[in-house]
Amino acid sequence: MKGLFVLVLTFLFWSCKNDLDLNAPYKEIPVVYAVLSPQETRHLIRINKSFLTEQDAHQVAQITDSVCYNEGELEVKLDRFVNSKQVNVVPTRNVKTLYFKDTLVTTVSGSFANQQRVYVAYGDFHNELPRLDAYGVNINPNWKVEGNYMLTITNKKTGAVFTATSNIIDSIRPSGFPPFVNFYYPVPPGAAVNENNYIDYSEPLKTYKIYYNTNESEIYQTSIRFHCYEDIGIQKGYFFLEYNFYNQYLKEKKTDGIFRDKLELSFTGNELFEAIGNQLAKTNLNSNALGRKFYMIQYLVYSSTQDYADFLLFTKPSNSFAPNKPLYSNFNAKSAMGIFTFRSRCMIQKAPSTAFVSEFQRNSNTCNYLFYNADNSRKGCSQ
Repeated sequence: MKGLFVLVLTFLFWSCKNDLDLNAPYKEIPVVYAVLSPQETRHLIRINKSFLTEQDAHQVAQITDSVCYNEGELEVKLDRFVNSKQVNVVPTRNVKTLYFKDTLVTTVSGSFANQQRVYVAYGDFHNELPRLDAYGVNINPNWKVEGNYMLTITNKKTGAVFTATSNIIDSIRPSGFPPFVNFYYPVPPGAAVNENNYIDYSEPLKTYKIYYNTNESEIYQTSIRFHCYEDIGIQKGYFFLEYNFYNQYLKEKKTDGIFRDKLELSFTGNELFEAIGNQLAKTNLNSNALGRKFYMIQYLVYSSTQDYADFLLFTKPSNSFAPNKPLYSNFNAKSAMGIFTFRSRCMIQKAPSTAFVSEFQRNSNTCNYLFYNADNSRKGCSQ
């Protein structure tokens, strides 16, 4: 592969263009993936170099220096503005500007060098510290994020500066409808045994619906994780199975009734257990396990900006040949390729009903994996 101009992304997407001038002078175009989460305190940004080569591009991409900037070559910083005034980017630590430190990490083998340079910083973007209840749920009403953030990348060697801005977004709030209602896992002794406290998706032909709140986000991505353990004698091994929904968008929200401004997810018991069975077949389970048990459900709703929705659309794999498909950029003047934005996460944990736990032991999609029923009196399909 000779004379190929390659835009190298660690989160990789490819685009073909047929109008490149291979004899044109080199222009520095960093490729950036900076999708930050307000729910995390460790923030990671990936920045790679584009390169022009007459050699085999895949071989060149295996060389760390070809795709990564040198140590200390870039200054990467984050600033925050509220009402056009610069304020602390980490309010609880009185940090006005957050600087990212570069470090090398080892990645899985593939088309690119195993050693990749990433940029890491630590800090909580919330304006106050959380107050957690016994279930790990924040109960501080003033725990929020706000402001417009500017990411600035400066090449200290060339003097080139690349900037992008994004409004931070908060996570969705509980909707008041199951499962987004107390009590969360673990349910306290004496609590009512009802759909608010215990989740039951055990009926194969029943259609189940979940409603959750929207906010200023444009795109919503929901996953349900089914946490299980393996009985391996005196120890337990833990794993989870994930059920993912299609992306949803703000325009799909309900506009009237008790579900106004909420998004709806629906699935049948059969659909759920077929998906769980398919995941179990691909999961590296312990062959020496005496049995397995499902014990907790975790709901995760990720929400993000219009920029992130556009980025996913631009980088969506396609079987068609689109020679003029552009690369995505929300950087000023498209001086860099890639994205800077925020993606929030709402996470709750719920307890399953006894019927739901026992269905893992009975259902034909899961029983072969030696799941126990709720009271551990049976396991596997034959019992």
